Amino acid sequence: MPLPRCSLVEARVDPAGVADFIAACESAPGLQLHSLLILRERRVCFEAHWAPYTADRPRLLYSLSKMFLSAATGLAVADGAFGYDDPIAGLFADAVDPASVGPKARTIRVRDCLSMTTGHAVDLDPTPALLAPGLTGLASWLRTEPTGTVGETFCYHQYAPYACSAAISHRTGRDAHTLLTERVFDRLGADPGWWTRDAGGRAWGWSHLHLPPESIAAFARLIDDGGVHDGEQLLPPEWLAEFSRPHARTDAETNPDWRYGYGWQVWLSRHGFRGDGAYGQFCLFWPDADAIVVLTGATENMQGVLDRVWDHLYPAFDRAPTGDEAALLETTRTLALATPTTDADGPASLTAAGPAGDVELTRAGDGWTLCWRDARGGDSTFAVGAGGWVEGELTFPAHTLPVAAAGGFADGAFTARLVLTSTPHAALLTLRDGRATLRWETMPLVGAEPALVALTSGTPRPDGDLDTARHLVAWGSPTGHGREYR
Repeated sequence: MPLPRCSLVEARVDPAGVADFIAACESAPGLQLHSLLILRERRVCFEAHWAPYTADRPRLLYSLSKMFLSAATGLAVADGAFGYDDPIAGLFADAVDPASVGPKARTIRVRDCLSMTTGHAVDLDPTPALLAPGLTGLASWLRTEPTGTVGETFCYHQYAPYACSAAISHRTGRDAHTLLTERVFDRLGADPGWWTRDAGGRAWGWSHLHLPPESIAAFARLIDDGGVHDGEQLLPPEWLAEFSRPHARTDAETNPDWRYGYGWQVWLSRHGFRGDGAYGQFCLFWPDADAIVVLTGATENMQGVLDRVWDHLYPAFDRAPTGDEAALLETTRTLALATPTTDADGPASLTAAGPAGDVELTRAGDGWTLCWRDARGGDSTFAVGAGGWVEGELTFPAHTLPVAAAGGFADGAFTARLVLTSTPHAALLTLRDGRATLRWETMPLVGAEPALVALTSGTPRPDGDLDTARHLVAWGSPTGHGREYR
């Protein structure tokens, strides 16, 4: 069910502030926006999407997923599956040998996992362990004794929320995404997207929920409404009372907007609080302005985005209009990511090979058709637009991955910009002198292999072979060097 709409002027938001924010991001190197939604007093007063991203496309939220995992944990507690003060290791006593868990690790409670105060000092990446069956990775984490004080020492890490997600599955028989879909998204009439699961069917929890921006906004509005929708209490009041309250000090964080403290899987902020995820996935709550802002994008400078929010967007609330809303809306209709420049027609066809795979390019109308086979089972044929985006998909043994492609010849080479629209990521596939190279603009956190991105953010194929896909994917493959396949 779409959220209600109104104009910026009706919501008492100066259109000039919104226009200035967009312009400030677009003029800054590396601050790439994909979507912007602004809610004021429960209504969407502004919405923009940068092609090829669209309003209805679920996309990877990275750690913004943690905000939703926190709510799922609250639902499980309200249902009596476990309690906030229960030791997390005790919830897996039938699956993890209690004797293998150290004395300090045994005291880590569910609430300590939610507030990232498990006492650990290092962020251990659970991603590789998720391809293995059972609770191998979680058991390894529980055997790692905290060096700090449990319930006090803050360390932002991934196993704590994964432990909560695993507890939900282990104690309720339903994964976190199923729980949220049945109890929240379906009731709101919101697209539930999907959440990547581990080999045991558990939602990752700390990352890899995929939602369209409006579903993020609908969920955030429910939080703002005290968890009540159409007179029904969907989110537990006990969880809401703790969710955005400071539970941990974060003074040691590098960036200013990460030093205001941490709640239950959300950050306290200069104004209000927020959930956020890698490369610029934000959900900002401003209770003093009765406002919510949803931002998605691709940037390694998340502080830079927030700086421009505080400089331009936040001051626009309750300010007399100084900008032209009609002109702003006209501008938003043509927002798009840049396509590669072209300075030559190039040959009608060419082939290239390299660590990125074998590529065949042929002219097709005003654009091209590209056939790409890689070493991890990828075998894809898709169109590449000239001066505009064309949608297609990459095909792997068990998944397909949506892609929008544009390209052209310049400086003696053909370059296709590939935007993986279920993620924030884009890559440049360059064909030069018979050699094919792939370079990521922002590096997927699961690794440089496109097959890994498909495995974690793609759509399962009905005829797919997941076991084969997992074996084909090599974590830390030598063909990937940093952002580039050489």
